[in-house]
Amino acid sequence: MKNKEIYKRNLPHIQPTGETFFVTWNLKDAIPKSIFLELRTQYLEKTKGLTDSEKLYIAAKLHFKNYDNVLHKSASDKHYLRDDELAKIVADTIHYWDNRRIDLYAYCIMSNHVHAVFQVYEKNEDGKVQYLHNIMESIKKFSGRECNIILNRTGNAF
Repeated sequence: MKNKEIYKRNLPHIQPTGETFFVTWNLKDAIPKSIFLELRTQYLEKTKGLTDSEKLYIAAKLHFKNYDNVLHKSASDKHYLRDDELAKIVADTIHYWDNRRIDLYAYCIMSNHVHAVFQVYEKNEDGKVQYLHNIMESIKKFSGRECNIILNRTGNAF
């Protein structure tokens, strides 16, 4: 993925440099694919053609609320972060970047997802521009690999 401030994957992602972010990420398969696709379709339908920033903001808030509700009510067996050892791996990985590439304000580890609030430094120690997706990729890749070792699982999916 190219490093840039705005890119589109399943939904648009905006990552201005040096800003503060509230991010949520979940364990693989914490939301069944059919429900994920339904939520995405609903969001895209509600925002199609919208240019009013207030209406887009309201639609995004509603989408997040629906997404978060699904995670909290998930009947999936993917609640690995109830295990203190696995949750500590995720917490330690988040803390690793604090005062290096982010200013960590808060985080909350739930049974199948994580919420975090932090500011991404504009530049890393080498003077390169920092992007949110680089930090997230590092946190998820490292903690996923370490948790999978504990679970005796192979692959990157966690």
